Amino acid sequence: MRVLKIGGSVLTDKEGKEALRRGATARVAGELAAGPEDLVLVHGAGSFGHPHVDEYLSGGPEDRLLGASVTHRAVSELTQLLVGALVEQRVPALPVRPLSCCLAKGGRIEEMFLGAVNRMLESGVMPVLHGDVVVSEGDVTVVSGDEVLAQLAERFDASSVGFGTDVDGVLNADGEVIDFVDGSSIDEIEFYGGSGIDATGGMENKVRSLMRLGLSGFVFNASVPGNVERFLKGERIGTEVSP
Repeated sequence: MRVLKIGGSVLTDKEGKEALRRGATARVAGELAAGPEDLVLVHGAGSFGHPHVDEYLSGGPEDRLLGASVTHRAVSELTQLLVGALVEQRVPALPVRPLSCCLAKGGRIEEMFLGAVNRMLESGVMPVLHGDVVVSEGDVTVVSGDEVLAQLAERFDASSVGFGTDVDGVLNADGEVIDFVDGSSIDEIEFYGGSGIDATGGMENKVRSLMRLGLSGFVFNASVPGNVERFLKGERIGTEVSP
């Protein structure tokens, strides 16, 4: 089984609010149609999620509970737009909401119920998951698409893992692509922009999440036409990450 995350910065304009990059979304869907078999797709929230998180989920309990509804509605809409683009390419795809299949504790996913995902894969359907709000202990918390991907990859013992971002791979402090990162070299890397590039942990978090789970994968630029299809074909692309 393969797991691929397409970043919110690829599908949306993160400078706007709920602003879809329609051309990019259609292109990505077309490339996914070239090899949809045995693939679980995850997408980031982009401008459909982050503005609402900033507005609501940093406030008090009342704002947070209202914000959970607003944020989930928005990211669900992005999922439907992506699923719609896949269906136009004749790819059978269905949404799976982390809100409905996950429980959180301490700001992380504690339990994830994946029976439906497994049945979809057995039936030839592409499950589509996303960053979302998840019910925690008397509260809600935000789980990133990166964490959802890591959970899926570990639970299904994924044979191939990909992070499709809007940069060419893992970048060093000078903005140059690092071809290969493993456990012996990661602590020596000064990541471009630091470890806090975005609200969900940035590039360093992606790399360390793979290593923590003992998984190998690729970080590549999904904004470049053809790169998603290259990943699906098993080509070496972007930065290879190995534990």
